[in-house]
Amino acid sequence: MIFSVIIPSYGDINNLDNIINYLIEFKYNKEFYLNNIYIIYCCGLNPKILSIIFKYNFVKLIIEKERKGKAHAINLALEKDNSDIIVVHSADCLTNYKSIKNILTKFKEDSVGGVIPLSHPLISKNSLMEKISATSWLLLNETINKLDFEDSLLTLGNDIYAFRRECLNIIPENIVNEDAFIAIVLKSRGYKIKLANEAITYINTTKKLSEYLKQRERINYGHELNYRISKVRTSSFRWILIYKPFKAMKIIKEFIKNYKELSFHLFLLVYIEMVSIIIYKINLFSKKDYIRWSIAYSTKNQIKLIETY
Repeated sequence: MIFSVIIPSYGDINNLDNIINYLIEFKYNKEFYLNNIYIIYCCGLNPKILSIIFKYNFVKLIIEKERKGKAHAINLALEKDNSDIIVVHSADCLTNYKSIKNILTKFKEDSVGGVIPLSHPLISKNSLMEKISATSWLLLNETINKLDFEDSLLTLGNDIYAFRRECLNIIPENIVNEDAFIAIVLKSRGYKIKLANEAITYINTTKKLSEYLKQRERINYGHELNYRISKVRTSSFRWILIYKPFKAMKIIKEFIKNYKELSFHLFLLVYIEMVSIIIYKINLFSKKDYIRWSIAYSTKNQIKLIETY
């Protein structure tokens, strides 16, 4: 099986060295062979990126002269690659060799079209906002765990995901939540989305309320846009809460059982989510640009965790 990795980056280069270090091991793997790594970098050159390009001939740099959104960045790499599997890897998170291998192993089942890992949110300052952000990631974990068990999972994400290249030629560039859109395309072609529950993405939590609200505002708009285009609702907890409340209650019960200390933060998370929905509904009238979204700079710090196996 041959795969390539796409790393969209808008100035977030702090983790690139560590990402390359665990991906390069697949150059010696006969079962899962790494073809190319594409770094899509916007608005200029950076000495660190140039040093990586010069060091590894399989790392390809694609320069975006103008920031046009994540879907556009991914499309630039898709145009150049014909590997069996595409792994999309955000530049501001880390995983490890074992997790990538677990993700790729899922594709041995012919019916699997996309794979998502679990997330491991990292808290550095133990602040209230970090705990709320971590709660949102952990609630997503509980949601995808349950839906995967039911074989009804319909989302990709957690900052790292993989899909069969043959299923997707191009992503419409007005798409905001490109990961969920790809999941819809895969499902429409008869493929399943599966969780690699032994694969972990290490993610910095958001440290500022203003940044978190902007993140959730964009994501909620993206889910609405995907639904208007496809008439399909993806596996977001919000949709489950509205349309399948009994299932949502079971997920919440399991979450509280596993993370009792975050029960209060879950209440605050629901309140903040309601506020973010109101904000994006208001901003619809101003035709706000969600494709080039505001950057959450508090999540761009280098992840100190070094784990390659």
